[in-house]
Amino acid sequence: MYTISLTLTLASTWLAFEAVQCRRWLYWIAYVAVTWLALQTHYFAFFVILAQNTYFICLGLLVWRRPARVLEWILAQLSLGLLVLPWLILARDTLTRYGGNGDSPAFGPMLIRSFSAFAVGETTPVEQQVVFAWLAGLLVAIGVARLVLTTPHRRRAAIFLLLYLFMPLLATWISALRRPIFDERYLIAAVPPFYLLLANSIKSLSARSRPTPKITALNRALAPVVASILIVVQAGALLSVGRYYATPTYSKTVGWRQLAASIDRLSAGLPPEQVRVAQNFPDPTLWYYYRGSVKHIVLPPKALDQEAARREVATIAEAGVRRVILPVQLAPWWDDRGIASEVLAGDYTRVAANTVGVWPVEVYVRPPEALGPMGGIFANKLVLEAATVEPSQVPAGGLLAVYLRWQGPPSMLPGGEKITIQVLDPSNQVVAQTDQPFTADQITNRITSYGILLPEKDLVPGDYRVILALYNPEQPGAPRLRTTQGADFVPLATVRIP
Repeated sequence: MYTISLTLTLASTWLAFEAVQCRRWLYWIAYVAVTWLALQTHYFAFFVILAQNTYFICLGLLVWRRPARVLEWILAQLSLGLLVLPWLILARDTLTRYGGNGDSPAFGPMLIRSFSAFAVGETTPVEQQVVFAWLAGLLVAIGVARLVLTTPHRRRAAIFLLLYLFMPLLATWISALRRPIFDERYLIAAVPPFYLLLANSIKSLSARSRPTPKITALNRALAPVVASILIVVQAGALLSVGRYYATPTYSKTVGWRQLAASIDRLSAGLPPEQVRVAQNFPDPTLWYYYRGSVKHIVLPPKALDQEAARREVATIAEAGVRRVILPVQLAPWWDDRGIASEVLAGDYTRVAANTVGVWPVEVYVRPPEALGPMGGIFANKLVLEAATVEPSQVPAGGLLAVYLRWQGPPSMLPGGEKITIQVLDPSNQVVAQTDQPFTADQITNRITSYGILLPEKDLVPGDYRVILALYNPEQPGAPRLRTTQGADFVPLATVRIP
């Protein structure tokens, strides 16, 4: 979308100059059509059109002094307005109520972030952005100076490029003052004038670019400065590209792909209809990368609507969804107090949490209606009545959900006991485990749920045993509680790792 917006606004600007200079109706039709497409692509294209109107109306009235040309321009804008009007009516709620997924920076930080992003990209550490922003601003200033010190025609070009650069930038910033919608990607339509001014500053390095004595003197003075700045900026851009592809903290691609792969692993082994991916903000980016068959929901389905989120969770629970994977995004304008996690905890149990890229990922489970019979009796008369481990086949990095039902007198737990559930490889080595406090509530509750995240590496294919043991870490040596048959653990299941 943003690349299309850049292409269409650039084409609109070129056609605007052609239409004004050639005064042919074909150019006017092409200008209106392309500009209409630009507005249909992203409404921030309007800021480029605002720059065009400011320049051409002032040019017609103050320089050319030809009202007829201004009238032609105004008629084209009125035609464009009529074409855009239906879209404005349909999109009025989005334009006025959209809460945004960016922020509302002050003027100074906005300029620093914008010029730094233009020069070296968005994957630059915050502490370095000031340096690259100043260097980029200096190159822009040199480019403007080289235009201003020449002919009136080039001075007008400098004015237009400055309008083309700063009007979209400032308008985007102003629109974000009352709602957090500022994001560097929205500034893509202002990239062409930035690079044109940079290119003009680079011309100071050329021996052929000396149209006037003033420019000749300026080139001689600034050539070493421009060359030095270009070397630093190019180095910063190369490092930025490296971070984009290699560092999840900065790289959108790597981070999203890691998250998509994690969803595949965490949902593996269960029927897709029993799993959901929940988002606490309706960000469509994940679905560019995740191509699996698991459906997704948004919690809350409307911004800050906790009751709607509760209804959504109740609906999927009734539909037989047993596992919910929740990548948590920072989105206070949509989920400002952990609504997604809170409502899921009402019908499900959180059994795992880890970090993938920049996302905390939580996994919630709901037990099956019936568990497999066990009958493991411990010496203190506690009975592991039933248990289920699922899925029966799980990949490395996947999740095993363990459901237990106990029977016996809670008074047999003096306090301090813990339960350990371990996964043993074919050579009986522990490869994963979870240790949790074992309390009387877990005996009186009907079913308790646990989760074990398997490591992503160093797991050989084969059959792995899942065992359970009780122990008291407060006693010397943390001895395990034995069963009536003398064993210090109860086997729960055997799972396959392909």
